[in-house]
Amino acid sequence: MYITLMVRIHDQGLPATQAEWLGEVQEWFVANGDGGEVLDERTIRRRLTPIWKALRGSC
Repeated sequence: MYITLMVRIHDQGLPATQAEWLGEVQEWFVANGDGGEVLDERTIRRRLTPIWKALRGSC
Protein backbone atom coordinates (compact mmCIF):
# COMPACT_ATOMS: atom_id res chain seq x y z
CA MET A 1 0.00 0.00 0.00
CA TYR A 2 2.73 2.49 0.94
CA ILE A 3 4.59 1.93 -2.32
CA THR A 4 1.40 2.55 -4.28
CA LEU A 5 0.79 5.74 -2.28
CA MET A 6 4.28 7.06 -2.94
CA VAL A 7 4.06 6.33 -6.67
CA ARG A 8 0.68 8.09 -6.80
CA ILE A 9 2.09 11.15 -5.02
CA HIS A 10 5.15 11.20 -7.28
CA ASP A 11 3.14 10.86 -10.49
CA GLN A 12 -0.01 12.85 -9.66
CA GLY A 13 0.63 14.74 -6.44
CA LEU A 14 -1.68 14.55 -3.45
CA PRO A 15 -5.43 14.30 -3.94
CA ALA A 16 -7.40 17.46 -3.24
CA THR A 17 -8.74 16.12 0.06
CA GLN A 18 -7.80 13.51 2.60
CA ALA A 19 -11.23 11.92 2.13
CA GLU A 20 -10.48 11.44 -1.57
CA TRP A 21 -7.16 9.83 -0.66
CA LEU A 22 -8.88 7.55 1.84
CA GLY A 23 -11.26 6.41 -0.90
CA GLU A 24 -8.37 5.63 -3.22
CA VAL A 25 -6.70 3.53 -0.52
CA GLN A 26 -9.95 1.66 0.17
CA GLU A 27 -10.23 0.91 -3.56
CA TRP A 28 -6.62 -0.32 -3.54
CA PHE A 29 -7.44 -2.76 -0.73
CA VAL A 30 -10.49 -4.05 -2.62
CA ALA A 31 -8.34 -4.68 -5.70
CA ASN A 32 -5.27 -6.05 -3.89
CA GLY A 33 -6.39 -7.39 -0.51
CA ASP A 34 -6.99 -10.98 0.43
CA GLY A 35 -10.48 -11.83 -0.76
CA GLY A 36 -11.33 -8.16 -1.29
CA GLU A 37 -10.91 -7.37 2.40
CA VAL A 38 -10.74 -3.66 3.14
CA LEU A 39 -9.29 -2.19 6.31
CA ASP A 40 -11.78 -0.11 8.22
CA GLU A 41 -11.78 3.62 7.59
CA ARG A 42 -10.39 4.43 11.03
CA THR A 43 -7.33 2.20 10.55
CA ILE A 44 -6.62 3.62 7.10
CA ARG A 45 -7.05 7.18 8.38
CA ARG A 46 -4.59 6.53 11.24
CA ARG A 47 -2.01 5.42 8.69
CA LEU A 48 -2.63 8.26 6.24
CA THR A 49 -3.01 11.23 8.59
CA PRO A 50 0.67 11.60 9.59
CA ILE A 51 1.72 11.40 5.92
CA TRP A 52 -1.01 13.84 4.87
CA LYS A 53 -0.04 16.36 7.56
CA ALA A 54 3.67 16.13 6.77
CA LEU A 55 3.13 16.61 3.05
CA ARG A 56 0.63 19.42 3.53
CA GLY A 57 2.98 21.15 5.97
CA SER A 58 0.45 21.21 8.79
CA CYS A 59 2.38 19.25 11.42
